[in-house]
Amino acid sequence: MAYHPYPDNIFRADFWNDKTAWYDFNTGKITFKNIEVLSQYLSQEEYLFNGRLRHIILSEQVFHSDENEESEKLQAAAYCLAYRKIAKTPGIDAFILHAHVDNRDEFGLNLGLWRRDKNSEIPNAPGTPKPIYEVFRLIDTPCHEKICEFAREIVGEENWV
Repeated sequence: MAYHPYPDNIFRADFWNDKTAWYDFNTGKITFKNIEVLSQYLSQEEYLFNGRLRHIILSEQVFHSDENEESEKLQAAAYCLAYRKIAKTPGIDAFILHAHVDNRDEFGLNLGLWRRDKNSEIPNAPGTPKPIYEVFRLIDTPCHEKICEFAREIVGEENWV
């Protein structure tokens, strides 16, 4: 099953503050805040396939950043928290990033690991890397804890997993 757990507002990376995502089957929406609910819901007997949980693919994932340092750090922190939550959620087999470079034609969203080169005619020509780039690059290495240390303070201890 492919799913896109976009935040309440796609222009806000701080999904841990989503108001419509609750931790039960009556949730208004499944976002990264309550992604565990998707796996729990699909674990019910009537949704199993041959007695097993279906594969869940989180395709086309995004976190927006405004064009400032604080927002770009928030984007990177959101990726850290989302990644940690996914790693602890049974049944999720893939977590695929949507855009490696911000795209001028993406309705005002800046979703990439890299800022776009505004001097280029190409809408998603790579410019310079954003903080999320280093997180993405190192998240599956032995230094994953260290690379995400900064995020704990941004997302808050009560949201950290």
